[in-house]
Amino acid sequence: RDAGWTDVFRLARAPAAEVAYRARITPDEALAARQAARLSALRGIGTRHAAALMAGGVSSVEALARADPDSLWRRLHRSPRPTAAEVRVWIRAAQRAADRKPPDNATARERLDRAVVSLNEAARSPAASATRVAALREQIAALDDRISGVIVDLARVVDAQGKPATPGAKPTALIGNVNGLYAADPQGGRLWRIFGDPTQVLPVLEKGARGVGGPLLVVSQGEIVYTVDDQKHVIRAEGNGVADVTPEDSDTWKSVDAIAVFLSNLYVLDAASGQVWKHQSPDGVRFARAQGYLETPLPPGTGRSLAVDADIWIATTQGDVLRFRRLTTSFTATRVDFQTRWKDDPVKATAIQAIDAQRSIYLLDGPGKRVVQLTRDGTEVARFALPPNLDPPTAFYVSEGSRTIFTIHGSKIVATELRA
Repeated sequence: RDAGWTDVFRLARAPAAEVAYRARITPDEALAARQAARLSALRGIGTRHAAALMAGGVSSVEALARADPDSLWRRLHRSPRPTAAEVRVWIRAAQRAADRKPPDNATARERLDRAVVSLNEAARSPAASATRVAALREQIAALDDRISGVIVDLARVVDAQGKPATPGAKPTALIGNVNGLYAADPQGGRLWRIFGDPTQVLPVLEKGARGVGGPLLVVSQGEIVYTVDDQKHVIRAEGNGVADVTPEDSDTWKSVDAIAVFLSNLYVLDAASGQVWKHQSPDGVRFARAQGYLETPLPPGTGRSLAVDADIWIATTQGDVLRFRRLTTSFTATRVDFQTRWKDDPVKATAIQAIDAQRSIYLLDGPGKRVVQLTRDGTEVARFALPPNLDPPTAFYVSEGSRTIFTIHGSKIVATELRA
């Protein structure tokens, strides 16, 4: 309830991954909450009788479907209700619900495709109402987004006057922490925070305010968020506080293609020079002068994506994954062997995520519309297909806690379950 889940019917229909993400609870807790909501919403059972059922050992719709009506009623019969007839009705309803198959998105999409064809044919009729056709197209698009897992379309976020705030929104980077998702949107001139249920979208930073340019990149350390704007300024946001923490020698960077913050230190991938610049810091606010961190720089123009989890991980423009490690006697990082062992066709990485608190690393294959999970020794664990009907993903963030993959497709942010 504190996380905004006040509608038991909505909670009952929501994916467990979404519940875990929005309520900031573990996947197991989210599954239990969803099961309790499904039980409460079934055939008028309600929260009071659902609590009695769970106290009697019936914790899910499936468990209710298997129960014997007479023995269950005897366990519950502490007052005039529920009656024996009500218990039998509940069990029959649970049996029907348990027999239903999970949603078939492929079939739903086929039906939508047929609806589009029929609508296009109808729209060519001289008697067709343009207003009605447009309204039906909007409805079909909304259903398509729902099937695809779209949680928000930033191009449709409205301002106080009800008008699109950033119709040209096209976010380029994404990160998440306990406060929600953060999306850097240079074209919309915003750093967005996406959170809650129903989904709320608020600007954390806006271009032109407090001297901030258009946010290009975003990373986080705990609840602190860092963004780099199109003026190569590093902005730190914590709570309501915003500060420009750009290192004084930022002109060392020929380009800023990716950033990372690890143990309060700032790392900048400068593809133009082939270097990763490390700026040490005692507090994540005051950054020392740049140190070229790669012992041997990359060929200029080859670095594309950066992750830091004690080691340095770089995805190249050729789709390769490079790993660098600092030896105890060195101030720079040396490339170490990293060989991927694929289960299927080799993947060309367009972005990489390696977070020290997570058990796996993740690769985004934009053209292939998929995310690949690897162990840190390079063994493939699983592949996760992303919605085929949307634009190729350009950025991603994986939350192992909520078992959810978040991806950017044009102006849309999509949630896909992290389940093999």
